Amino acid sequence: MVKKHTWCELAFTRKLAALDLPVALFLLSALLGLWPAYDRSLCWNTLGVLIAGFWLYVLISRMAVSRRWWRIVAASTVVVSALLSLYFVTQYAHFGYPEKVGTITRLGALIDGIVPPAVVWTPVENSVATFLEGGLFLAVALVLAERRCPPVCGRRIVAAVGIGLIALALLMSAARGAWLAVLAASLLWLSLHWRPARMLLLGGAILGLGLATYVIVEGDIAALESVPVANRILVPLFLRPDRLDIYRNSVYLIQDFPLTGIGLGGQFAMVLSRYALLIQVPFLTYSHNLYLEIWLQHGLLGAVTWLWLMLALYQAAWTFRRQGKHGCCTTSTGRVHPPSQLEGTENEAGAYLRQAEGTGEGAYLPQVGRTECSVVRVAYFGSSPPQAGGTERGDLRPIAATSSPPQAGGTEGGRTDLLYQGTWLGLTATLLHGTVDARQYADPWCWFPFFILLGLTAAVTLRRASLVSQERRWLPLAGALAFLTIARIGLRPLPATWHANLGCVLQARGDLLESLNEEQQAVLRRRAIEQYRRAIRIAPHNRTAQQRMGLILMDEGHFQDAVSHLEKAWQADPDHTTTHKALGLAYVWVGELEKAKPLLQHVPDIVEELNVWGWWRGTQQQTQLAINAYRMSLMLEPGQPRLQEALDQLED
Repeated sequence: MVKKHTWCELAFTRKLAALDLPVALFLLSALLGLWPAYDRSLCWNTLGVLIAGFWLYVLISRMAVSRRWWRIVAASTVVVSALLSLYFVTQYAHFGYPEKVGTITRLGALIDGIVPPAVVWTPVENSVATFLEGGLFLAVALVLAERRCPPVCGRRIVAAVGIGLIALALLMSAARGAWLAVLAASLLWLSLHWRPARMLLLGGAILGLGLATYVIVEGDIAALESVPVANRILVPLFLRPDRLDIYRNSVYLIQDFPLTGIGLGGQFAMVLSRYALLIQVPFLTYSHNLYLEIWLQHGLLGAVTWLWLMLALYQAAWTFRRQGKHGCCTTSTGRVHPPSQLEGTENEAGAYLRQAEGTGEGAYLPQVGRTECSVVRVAYFGSSPPQAGGTERGDLRPIAATSSPPQAGGTEGGRTDLLYQGTWLGLTATLLHGTVDARQYADPWCWFPFFILLGLTAAVTLRRASLVSQERRWLPLAGALAFLTIARIGLRPLPATWHANLGCVLQARGDLLESLNEEQQAVLRRRAIEQYRRAIRIAPHNRTAQQRMGLILMDEGHFQDAVSHLEKAWQADPDHTTTHKALGLAYVWVGELEKAKPLLQHVPDIVEELNVWGWWRGTQQQTQLAINAYRMSLMLEPGQPRLQEALDQLED
């Protein structure tokens, strides 16, 4: 007799899904991210959500191996997404968002005339888009895979309304990165089932690669304005020079904290302002790139495990799709059986079918002994599964034969494929959107759909794992280790990198943690200086150690010594914009204005900043430094009569 496994039995299976280890290590990297944080009180919100997301993934990945629970979890996720969409769409005009797209603003005003205000919470538009983008694909997959409902019925109508609400909310969010991600993932899904879409996807990829190459060759993203079509369509929507500056400065921080990151939670704003922008006022709270933000908050371990997670996700998707294309047969339970498991005599095929998990609805098996991949539909007769020792084929009797395999969507296996595609394509949309935004770290509640989709994906892989080939499961880990090896080469000599990284952690605590007194801050800075000196002894041209030493000396008023270290940092990395600004300011304070001018003339808002520096130096009775700041400001922008008057008064 065939034993049917309950979801409880499957939930406590000792098998590991392909995503389990990278998800667990990702959580570990979050825990380790507590150590480098200069203010750990800013960590707990993000850490709590990541811990909750991890256990949500574990629960769903085990419980949802049962199809019933899989659909319950998926449907619940879609319902929550639809309710959020309904609230967002109906209250859009009352949220007070600044206008981004005129048509969307007018649409919100139109809805406002119908629906009364009921604002209880004002979400950020991009956060709403991040939360909904994966659920859209899951909702469409559930509708496409529905078999018990006729084409027009109440259930399908309700589902269509939900999909429409989610799509409308995505549109009204004006999140251009989400639009592009959903479009690309949709095209990818279409290409899995329609050959012309594959050509369109390939053409789009080639076009995108060509535009990227053109921008790299020109060295300026604004070069897209000279491309005839791109300058009318892409440039107004996606050209964000300020965003590129954020990315560059985030990379600089990764170079300073390559091993540990800056720490989990809300550390980014002050660290960026103080050590990349060299200003005292924070105004940017995250890097606007999911991959950069993961490295910044989780360190190198987080970056490696995130890559491992992505590779495992797509390796599993490729494995199941490839085996589905090459003759795998699907039982009534939705399990996929490669032909290699069904080779032998007809009696052996029948015996294998009796061993397969079934519900009495029948299964598809290749007809043994024939060259073509024919399929025989068989079914159980009677109230119990077939017993061994019956006729030559037991209690299995053929019902019908066909010369072609079952069609996708027409069998349980086809429906399972659609649902599985809905999950990993929803994750794909999130990952694509992550190239231009990282709302998961600004609003941690945006993590929950991601972990839910991960759990649903892992549940499908666990359900199929025993009957699909497990070859090359090591490839994702190998890819992550290859990335780690490349990073290791780029960070050499590693001891110098570690000392410089540790110095940055200590310096940030000493400079930014407001709860410390002056003596505690001085101790941390001295420890940071010692780490920088160790790094310099190992690698004299370590840019991070030389630059950070220069910044500390400049803060302490040792400007000539600061110039010496910053010049070495500039020699180590001539294109580093933070070093340009730091060295330029150091030249200003020592009075070498002609040397400072070429370094500062392209720094954004430097004139206003120099004016503030001049005023502040004057209040501290540092007259010569104030004069230097005003003179430098006038050299960069001569037409400032009031500043000239202030300078004349100081000189007199």
